[in-house]
Amino acid sequence: MRRHGGLAAAAMAAAATMAAAGAMVAAASVPLFLAGCGGAGVASPGGGPGVDPGAAPAPTSARERLATPHAFALATGLSNALTLRVGTSATSVAVAHTVAVVDGSGVFHAEADGALVVDALDGAFDDLTLGPDEVPPDGLVMTGLSLRLDDPALAMAHWDDAGAEAWAEPTATLVLEWAALTADGTLVPLMPQTLAVPVALHVWGGEDGLLRTDLSGHLDGTFWSWGELVQMSDLAFDLHGVEVDPPAAE
Repeated sequence: MRRHGGLAAAAMAAAATMAAAGAMVAAASVPLFLAGCGGAGVASPGGGPGVDPGAAPAPTSARERLATPHAFALATGLSNALTLRVGTSATSVAVAHTVAVVDGSGVFHAEADGALVVDALDGAFDDLTLGPDEVPPDGLVMTGLSLRLDDPALAMAHWDDAGAEAWAEPTATLVLEWAALTADGTLVPLMPQTLAVPVALHVWGGEDGLLRTDLSGHLDGTFWSWGELVQMSDLAFDLHGVEVDPPAAE
């Protein structure tokens, strides 16, 4: 049930699709030069081919670059994790459990007015193992854990003066998908949970030239229960992403 690999590639495809329409319009607006110009390009002051002085400069700041959707790969390991509290019929106090990201991706962009948009987010997590002391007599494994953004999440952002980094606090509608694996190997699919989670989003440009993002969220209270056997509450996550480096031009 655990989903591994391919999410970053899917995010890159999503980002490319979102940018395709804008690219076609931009291409259609490029002036066509008469054949009498010789097709040699615009001459530089030195007399050779050079850069068109009328061409728009390449975007450099995070805000300029995010004018088109960018794909990000989520870091894996416990530094990128989902935390929740689990209470069971065998325990008097809910116990906090943390599961690491094993794969994940996202797509982000900035609107012309500066708003930040989470276009896509998909994270797969390690199994959550509940021991026999929590779910007697044999324990229980929650497997196939994933969080997926159901709809784009948008919020006005605060940008620094250089447009190098921004902060926003959208509410994200996330779908939690999972299944229960019993001790005898029986896999029990569980109904997906749709959760409205307030999140904090931070986007900035790293020293290596790649964009980075932090996305954290917290949902207080019980969000799921399986009769009197298991109750889950206080879901939280902290996800770190790095821009997927586009392949070098051949």
